[in-house]
Amino acid sequence: MKYKVLIGCCLYLLGTSLSFAAPKVALKVSQSASTVNLNWTTSGEFVAQEIYRNTQSGSSGRQLVAKLDVSKRSYTDKPGNLSQQYWYWVKVIDASKKSKLSNSASTSVVATGSAASSPSNTPTAPKASAPADNVPSISPAPVASSSSSLLMTLKSADSVNLSWSADGQFVHQIVYRSAKADKSAAVKIAVLDDSNERTFIDHPENLNQDYWYWVVFVATDGSLSESNLAGTSTAAQAKAVRKADSACYAGAVVENATIDCGGITLGTSCPSDSDKQQPLIILKNATVKNLRIAANGGADGIHCVAGDCRIENVVWEDVCEDAASNIKATKSLTIVGGIANNEKNGYGGKPDKIFQHNSMNSKTIVKSGFIASGANGKVWRSCGNCSNNGGPRMVEIDGVKVNGTIGTIAGVNRNYKDVATIRNLKIKDYKEGKPVVCEEFEGVQKSEKRESPSYNEEGAWATTACNVKRSDVSAL
Repeated sequence: MKYKVLIGCCLYLLGTSLSFAAPKVALKVSQSASTVNLNWTTSGEFVAQEIYRNTQSGSSGRQLVAKLDVSKRSYTDKPGNLSQQYWYWVKVIDASKKSKLSNSASTSVVATGSAASSPSNTPTAPKASAPADNVPSISPAPVASSSSSLLMTLKSADSVNLSWSADGQFVHQIVYRSAKADKSAAVKIAVLDDSNERTFIDHPENLNQDYWYWVVFVATDGSLSESNLAGTSTAAQAKAVRKADSACYAGAVVENATIDCGGITLGTSCPSDSDKQQPLIILKNATVKNLRIAANGGADGIHCVAGDCRIENVVWEDVCEDAASNIKATKSLTIVGGIANNEKNGYGGKPDKIFQHNSMNSKTIVKSGFIASGANGKVWRSCGNCSNNGGPRMVEIDGVKVNGTIGTIAGVNRNYKDVATIRNLKIKDYKEGKPVVCEEFEGVQKSEKRESPSYNEEGAWATTACNVKRSDVSAL
């Protein structure tokens, strides 16, 4: 017994030269729409734990946010503003008051708020972050690439137009820009709170240089995924993002199927705006997505001739005759996102309509931020002088952006009971009534050999044919 006491005494006396292994701690963070979840592992002995947070990677300004029991290995923080990046540390403290900091672990940049929701007939306009010069430059943490998304770009006179596809429900979509073909010098330029938005218009300082963009998607469960990196150079735009489906080719007839073109460029010819040209692709109750149509090869665009058709994330470099047409036995044609550009003196000749609607008792829907770029005549026109002309024809224009000049947004045939419903329309340099938003025409028969006359060249508001109020339109 005395031997044991002596050993204990000696150990106590030698305590200054003996010590237990220093504690170690390894930290990881994950996040949801409004919280940051910290998890860590430890080794060694300690008597206290503290959580620290900072808005920069260094220690200056670091704030203590929690003191925890030694048994804890997780913590949920609610910093209140996930539109900026945060760094976290866990500090463990042993009995001698010595401390050890974990590695720093940072969040990705995520905006606070919730997905926009509203009745389908009166959707809310997408919200974006402050202009780029008010948003910090960051290098976002790597996140999983999304196999379902695909981003494309198209320069206009004073901006860069972005369009992408994406599947799923999102609480936020975050747009980044870089001056290099990587993410090391990334700038967050927008946070979109509308989960249905699929386009963005950027105004970088120097359009003479090339830029690269990508989009990070924040799902409802807090998980993150991102699009491909898309450049603005001619070479970058011409490069396919992934292999196209075998059914994606010029002259294809797609029936009861969805084809993903993988960002490839297709085209045939464009002898001005002749209406005798063949379509580039024909859809029969089908969907085409992720396609770029060459400026010199748009021909008569994409035709929907039967059933319900969908055109998603298609970029027309220069609309030839029409970008797309709703004809024959079509029930509905839906355009989701995408960009249609028309050069004033380009391949397609004078500015004309983008979407042509001939089939009766059918609907065209243009939504999710579709961008009309350059100089265009109309976004949509019900056929003014077709053979066996009649109606009604319906169009819903929701969240469309006109990034250029245009004559009229929609042209309806009042005598055939057409209806144009327009919401959340944004037009560059818009002043009330200029350009005309909805114009009512008299539809005529082709046999009459005359043009379809206008009832009101100055446009109509809140009529049976023009379901649009002044408050539905604003400057881009």
